[in-house]
Amino acid sequence: MMEGRLIHWCALETGEATSGEPDAYGQFATVVTTASSRCVFSNGRGGKDLESGAFVADLPKVVLPATATVTEGQTLVGISAGWARTYVVRAVRTVWNRLRVDHIACDLEAV
Repeated sequence: MMEGRLIHWCALETGEATSGEPDAYGQFATVVTTASSRCVFSNGRGGKDLESGAFVADLPKVVLPATATVTEGQTLVGISAGWARTYVVRAVRTVWNRLRVDHIACDLEAV
């Protein structure tokens, strides 16, 4: 259901790989591997003033297709205009329709 509404693009860091020849010190170059995915970014709904006087800001969010693999603490890089920055995934929620997983919703924190 959500597939047609995914209007943005992001890259999820999937790990690190080493390649090539070692340098003069015997060290290999490390390359971060990523997987691109369609998504929808959104701003949080604002913040909350607590009775204590503290202000809690709502986190930006991203919706990913049900086929995406994402975990808390994973790095996500926005590719689309207006969202082109690096985020850390702070919470992951699987959203179901009646029969199957419809999409994955995540809270993000900009880094």
